[in-house]
Amino acid sequence: MHNSNLNQSDIIDRIKVLYNFRFNREMAKYFDIPEESISRFKNGSKQISLELIDHVKNEKSVSLEWLLYGVRPTIFDEVTKEDIELGIISGILKAARFNLLPKSLVMHDEELLEGSAKLIAECIELRMSQKEEVA
Repeated sequence: MHNSNLNQSDIIDRIKVLYNFRFNREMAKYFDIPEESISRFKNGSKQISLELIDHVKNEKSVSLEWLLYGVRPTIFDEVTKEDIELGIISGILKAARFNLLPKSLVMHDEELLEGSAKLIAECIELRMSQKEEVA
């Protein structure tokens, strides 16, 4: 569970990244709030409204956990990730059998296969989470 003390400065920074705002005035104008409020959000002297958080979350299709805490959601659980990695290994071996990859490269190096499968699975998970958050 997350600490209830939110870092509002980080939240504002994530919002600015999502909308490509370089300056507080751009953000203030877009959300129709006083520019001074952005500075007060960042220094913690004013609370970010739930309406603003909810608006950003819905408009940009991001997870609340990412917006508030910077934590990217995990798409795959460990069992699914293992199944995906085994499927990737199987695909790599099949590609070698059909001469799409050099057999000498993949047939005798289990560490290479497992490492490649883990990396590919991580890339798939990252890509899926980016699609969910940005789409």
